[in-house]
Amino acid sequence: VVDSKLPKAIPSNLLRSRPDIRSLEQQMVSSNALVGSAIADFMPKFTIPLDVGFNTSPMGLLFNPASFIWSFGANALQPIYTGGRLTANLDIAKSVSKQDQLNYEKAVRIAVKEVEDSLSNYYQTTNEEKDINSSVVNQSKVVNDANKLLTMGLQSAPKNLQYQQDLINLKIRQTSITNMRIFYLTMLYKSIGGQWVSNQQAIVD
Repeated sequence: VVDSKLPKAIPSNLLRSRPDIRSLEQQMVSSNALVGSAIADFMPKFTIPLDVGFNTSPMGLLFNPASFIWSFGANALQPIYTGGRLTANLDIAKSVSKQDQLNYEKAVRIAVKEVEDSLSNYYQTTNEEKDINSSVVNQSKVVNDANKLLTMGLQSAPKNLQYQQDLINLKIRQTSITNMRIFYLTMLYKSIGGQWVSNQQAIVD
């Protein structure tokens, strides 16, 4: 029987250890960065010389067609005259970011549901295991008593064999339930990202 101690509670950020959550989180971060990049594209890209004179107005340099700024080529004008391309790029980036956010939220809800299902199944099989363990103990006593009666000639051999077969069947069932409990414990462990909080007080002994 494996150590089945569970903490009283686990922080939700343990779910971030799950590969699916971690992947979608990185995807969301990436798409958010694309939004920032699309916004940054609205700023004209040029260098501002620092030797143009103390009284020269930067705004005057920017909007004066004769300014040296526009002599650097069409790239400086591009963010202003794009026929809506930059706006469209920003809308697309925002749409992708929103979709990635929705996908992330959906994955978190699925993860929480998997934790709840695994925990429910684990407790169910734990209770079943306790019941079957008690039945095995009781049936073992019946077999022991039957063996004593058999040696005294007070119990028939076929009846004694039936008691033993019943005990064997119970032990087979016991092993099956134990394996299921371990399976659901493993699924629970996996569903929360593969780790416990070691310093939490256990609720299952």
